[in-house]
Amino acid sequence: RIPNPHLVRKSLKLWKPKYIRSRYRKLIREMITEMKHSKLMELIHGKFGDNGVSAAFDFTEVKYYGQDAKIDEFTIPAKSKSGAKYCHAYLTLQIVCPAFRLTLDVEPIYEDNAPIGSIMTKMLKRAKRAHLKIPKIYVDRGFYRAEILQTFNDELSRHLIMPAVRSPSVKKAIRWWYKKHGYKEGHKSMTIKGNSGHKQKYILVFKPKSQEERKAWRQKKGIAVDDDSAEYIDKDFLYFCLLQPPKPGKTMAEIFDQIALEYTRRWGIETGYRVSKQVWAWTTSTSYNLRYWLMWTSVIVYNMWVLENLKIHDKDVFADNPKRRKSKEETLQEIKEYNCCGFPTKDQVEADKNRRARAKLPASQRATETFPSRPWRPEPKEPMHVFSGLILLVVQVLVNRWYDLDEQLQQGYQEGYDPPGPSGTSGTSGISGIC
Repeated sequence: RIPNPHLVRKSLKLWKPKYIRSRYRKLIREMITEMKHSKLMELIHGKFGDNGVSAAFDFTEVKYYGQDAKIDEFTIPAKSKSGAKYCHAYLTLQIVCPAFRLTLDVEPIYEDNAPIGSIMTKMLKRAKRAHLKIPKIYVDRGFYRAEILQTFNDELSRHLIMPAVRSPSVKKAIRWWYKKHGYKEGHKSMTIKGNSGHKQKYILVFKPKSQEERKAWRQKKGIAVDDDSAEYIDKDFLYFCLLQPPKPGKTMAEIFDQIALEYTRRWGIETGYRVSKQVWAWTTSTSYNLRYWLMWTSVIVYNMWVLENLKIHDKDVFADNPKRRKSKEETLQEIKEYNCCGFPTKDQVEADKNRRARAKLPASQRATETFPSRPWRPEPKEPMHVFSGLILLVVQVLVNRWYDLDEQLQQGYQEGYDPPGPSGTSGTSGISGIC
């Protein structure tokens, strides 16, 4: 009692990408509104999320193994070396705050696309039309381009954090810094230029790696441990790219550690990809319409899972007394030290360093009383496989109801009478309305 899969697939192939996009983006706007009315959202991000949420951009690739991959207008060369040489690529905007990791928008990337900076601008404007504030944005070093940095500086948010690429100009600046100051943290004003004529100034913030890390990578590459020649100095530092200069009053070591801890929030989008791909249906069809629909369907199911877990947090109860729910004051006491989008404090940086240091020790050497536990964060309480199983049950019930209705209509035709429509009128129009 399920529809013929060939019939379903042929029907979905008729849906154009523009039609799929418009329908699913409307659903996402409704999901954003539902998220903003959450009790947990009000406690952490202010009423209706007025304090803003952090978000990240990232690319994801879906390998394409069709024989026409090279000439297909929707495919681009894959960046990863394993698997197919061509793929369907998507640019995603996602909230990275735990418990609120909704996928806000997805844009396909083609060879003849508009510049990435203009696409990111449109995606953020759609989020703003849903009355969602995004004051902080994180991206990886794949976005280290003059055009993107200029777009962020002029049109989007200047609170942007990304790792810098060791370009020739960066290497030259680090060599100059090393001759003047040696292995010392600092920052320097830089300018990045693009082939298309774009040019943008930014702040390069850097810090030397530890002596053990510098020694380890030299041994791995077969270089003398004490070799500090100029061609290797740039690999002894870690870099971040900022559009705003660091605030005075702190040492550069403290500022760099706080920026590095804040940037770890970007990994929330990688977690979102990992979970959404659990419900991303795969197909051998070469139809781009069908593949595009499968991508958007996985996004919507993932967002539904996020909202479901958010509702569970809103109805949180005590483990030892499930009949008693937590009050607003008790929840506030639990999350008083929770820092979702704010700049990390010195205490949080030190606690994170202690966690990383002790995590490297054997379990027998970790002191339970002094081992710094992770701060509270709203973890998902319902696994994705459980939620997706419930979705399948709902779909199965709806399909069975449709078959039951179809059988009743067929029986009515055989008995020679025309069933009434939903408005009380008889005729085939009523049947089409029901269907």
